[in-house]
Amino acid sequence: MSSVFVKGALEGIQTERVTSASGLSISIQGLNVWYGKNQALKDINLDIPRNRITAFIGPSGCGKTTLLRCLNCMNDLIRGFRLNGLVELEGRDIYDRRSRVGDLRKQVGMVFQTANPFPMSIYNNLLLPLKENNFGISRGDARKIILQKLKDTGLYDEVKDRLHQSALKFSGGQQQRLCIARALVIEPKVLLLDEPCSALDPVSTSKIESLLLNLREQYSIVIVTHNLQQAARIADYVCFFYHGEIVEQGITEDIFIRPQQQQTEAYLRGAF
Repeated sequence: MSSVFVKGALEGIQTERVTSASGLSISIQGLNVWYGKNQALKDINLDIPRNRITAFIGPSGCGKTTLLRCLNCMNDLIRGFRLNGLVELEGRDIYDRRSRVGDLRKQVGMVFQTANPFPMSIYNNLLLPLKENNFGISRGDARKIILQKLKDTGLYDEVKDRLHQSALKFSGGQQQRLCIARALVIEPKVLLLDEPCSALDPVSTSKIESLLLNLREQYSIVIVTHNLQQAARIADYVCFFYHGEIVEQGITEDIFIRPQQQQTEAYLRGAF
C-alpha cells in the first residue's frame, strides 16, 4: 500500500482529524493474555480516547481480535484463557471480581465479522435487548428508541415499510447495520467492531464507514480491520499489532505517512 495512495485517502476525508483526545474511554496497562501455554498478548499499554475511532491493524493472528474481545470480557469462557494487567473503562477495572459482566456489556457493545440478526423481525431484533435491559419500558417509549436507532444507522428509510418482516430477508449490508443498531439500542459508551465490513460489497462498506464517522460523535469506537484503506479513511488513532505486541500506535496520519518502526513500514508496503 503506497504512502501516496494513503495520503490521498487521508486528504479525501471530509472530517477533521483531532489530535488531542477528549478524555479517555478505556485505559489498558501491562496487559498479558495466554491461551494455555501460548501467550497471545504481550505487555499491552494503550489509551483509547473517547468519541474517536481507534483502529487495530496487523496480520492475521497478531492479537487484534483477542484484545478487542478483552474489552468486554468475551474471552473469559475460552478454555485456558488467562489474563493479567489492568483494563479500565472510565476508571473502573472491568476484571475486578466485584464487576458484573452483564453491567459491562450494557456499556460496551459488540458487532461481529458476520452479521448475526436474530431470526425475527427487524423491529423485534431491537425490541428484545431493549426490553431485557429496560424493565417496564412502555411500548411507546420503546418504539421511539427503536425508530431513532434505525434512523441513526441509516436504515429507517430503507426498511420503514417492512419493519415486521424477518431480518433474514434483507441484504448483508442492511443486516450488519441492523446489528449495529441493535448494539446501540441500550446506549453503550463504547462500540467494538470485529472486521464488520469483511463480507460486504464496496457500497455497503461505504455506508457503514459513513455511519461510524457519524456515530463517533456519541460513542467511542474500536474497530479491527485488515482493510488498510478503511483504517486510513475513518480512524483517528491506529495501533499496529505484530506477534501479540503493539509495535506502533499513534495518530492515523503519522502511522500511515510517517511510520517510525521498520515493521510498520514493511506491513504498510505489503511486505508481509
